[in-house]
Amino acid sequence: MEDLDLPPLSLLQDSTYQLLSILADDSLDAASRRDAVKDFLLDDKISSLDLRLPPLDPSWTWFNASSPLTEERHFRSRILVVDFFTYCCVNCLHVLPDLRRLERGHPPAEGRLLVVGAHSAKFDRERSDAAVADACQKFNISHPVFNDSRAEWWNSLGVSCWPTMLVMGPKKGAGLR
Repeated sequence: MEDLDLPPLSLLQDSTYQLLSILADDSLDAASRRDAVKDFLLDDKISSLDLRLPPLDPSWTWFNASSPLTEERHFRSRILVVDFFTYCCVNCLHVLPDLRRLERGHPPAEGRLLVVGAHSAKFDRERSDAAVADACQKFNISHPVFNDSRAEWWNSLGVSCWPTMLVMGPKKGAGLR
């Protein structure tokens, strides 16, 4: 099957996993990593996707953020990395060091990259805000995280597994054009 036959989210997921594997390669220098990100964002098959983020529900509980993040105020003009995770997923926990490395290389204060966690529970016991807050503390998650306890974002984007990473350029997605 050709890449272009894939649904937009599947194509973006596949390309994102390829990018993350490049970024996790410790043998690459900083310039090679920057080039990989630039190539990813300029790739015609990625830049032509019309993938729009669903609205963020203002009632969702946010962690590691002083107030709920909004597309207009926080996502615009940034590279956005959305980590769909659940804290009981071992593979989700294995991704955390890669996210920390990205955040160290691109501190939030610089305003170029934003990592956001979308906690989408697999089991009922994982849905509570208290459980997500405990997990953020236990696993030293410092980036903003929201609790998508009813998997609304998850379902509207067609996410189907943990972890799922979406990387969107500063001019892609809802409110980002």
